[in-house]
Amino acid sequence: MIKVKYKGADLSKYNEFLNSCIVQECKGVGVHEHHIIPKFMGGKGNKENLILLSYEDHKRAHIIL
Repeated sequence: MIKVKYKGADLSKYNEFLNSCIVQECKGVGVHEHHIIPKFMGGKGNKENLILLSYEDHKRAHIIL
């Protein structure tokens, strides 16, 4: 379960969205690696901070964030 926190910001919608993406499979669609905690928020480029999202979900994650 993903639970991102950042300096008092309400990231509940972002967390909820990413957790819903974990259970989905992206069969037959292009995928992109998304940093769960963005680099500008202190996230690292390691595997534990990456999630595979469809291109559309990746775009939505950035809009929500």
